[in-house]
Amino acid sequence: MEKKEILYLSAAHVQAVLSRKDVIDTVEKVFCQAGEESIVLGQNSFLSTGDGKQNRFIAMPVSIPREKVLGLKWINIYNQPAKGYPFSHGNLVLVNDTETGSPLAVVSATDITTMRTAGGHGVIGARCLTKRNPGVLAVIGCGSQGRSGVGGFLEEFKTLEEIRLYDAYPAACEAITQMYGGSGVRFTVCASPKEAVEGCDILMTCSSSREILVEKDWIKPGMTVVAINGFQDIDPEVARLADKWMLGVRQEDLLHYTTGFDLTHGVKLDESLVYADVPELLSGKKAGRENDGEILVYSHMGMGAFDVACANIAYKRAKEKGIGVRLEV
Repeated sequence: MEKKEILYLSAAHVQAVLSRKDVIDTVEKVFCQAGEESIVLGQNSFLSTGDGKQNRFIAMPVSIPREKVLGLKWINIYNQPAKGYPFSHGNLVLVNDTETGSPLAVVSATDITTMRTAGGHGVIGARCLTKRNPGVLAVIGCGSQGRSGVGGFLEEFKTLEEIRLYDAYPAACEAITQMYGGSGVRFTVCASPKEAVEGCDILMTCSSSREILVEKDWIKPGMTVVAINGFQDIDPEVARLADKWMLGVRQEDLLHYTTGFDLTHGVKLDESLVYADVPELLSGKKAGRENDGEILVYSHMGMGAFDVACANIAYKRAKEKGIGVRLEV
């Protein structure tokens, strides 16, 4: 067997080769393949750090036969992080060639995670559900997910006129305003979640709060709700209030919402409440928005398939451009 090398891609390498449009298009493709059952989703494995803290690692395996790659996302979720450290960082994706079994790349995944979440599947969910020409986006939570989400929504929805921002730390809102200030969209920093939500067309909740920040009574006809972190920061009763509640991928999301209460504040949400998932919407099996008065809610806890597919694109682009660090296996 010939000598094998893998390509290591840092966060800077990923940023140099992977655009927001790449991620949005890739997430849509993964959703479609999940609906066709052409992706093999492995069982996620959760491992506690074992030190009595609410900190854990998650291994998320997936095979994507059409791309001839198999991969594993390795991510940490620290609810009690060390001082000065974020709740999640230093995440990685390992990409293997399914034909030979050889490893191809180790890719920094923290930026991929933020891009494919609020700015990736959040955008696709909103695209399927929002009314024509939305003008106002409200963002609750302006950390890394909020920043990436705003970038993704600006890429996808060219009719946006105003983006309202709320965060417990106003400086986070100001950072987004500075980052996208040249987009031609008006940014409004709001003093409360309610101020941000009132009268918006699309609401995206993506805070790290485990307390309800958005009440169901604020959700009005015509709104599209994109709940990035499940119902941790929004009243789970919006799933009942909605004319249609959509999941990302039914088989992946149902367990999160119907067998436990971590994401629903103790509220029991039954499978019968679910109208469709994104693959059904993209394939035309189910209709998305059918009139401008519907309240539509989308929630999805994400899949490692998004990360592996994006990491594979980054690997191919980096290889073409001679970017990255080659390591002998």
